[in-house]
Amino acid sequence: MPVVRRADLNDASLVARLVDSLLVELSGSSSRYEERLATAYRLLTNGDRIFGFFAVEKQHPLGVIMISERASIYAAGSFGVITELYVVPEKRSAGVAKLLSTRPLLSGESAGYSGWTPVGSWVMNE
Repeated sequence: MPVVRRADLNDASLVARLVDSLLVELSGSSSRYEERLATAYRLLTNGDRIFGFFAVEKQHPLGVIMISERASIYAAGSFGVITELYVVPEKRSAGVAKLLSTRPLLSGESAGYSGWTPVGSWVMNE
């Protein structure tokens, strides 16, 4: 059974590797892992506004989701935006993406977000 954990600085390498795989797959370009590792470290230090979660099963990484906090008048406050979502090819259609997106919902509830906006984001209670 996969386990989802919130990423911290110690997980920057794993997050960077998974996001690098996503971007290589989408663009067809070569890996830029070192650059993405530096970015992952920088973003994960901003843990109150940028969140990462990853799924693992028996020490094997399955996927990652990155969420950035934004705010708007339309949403009546703060909300989370999924900026990256990646599941390793051999685990697609196995419910990993759903599992990854469920964990941030629970974190959103504990952070005071009240529900989904029409664009699929949590709205902060003010």
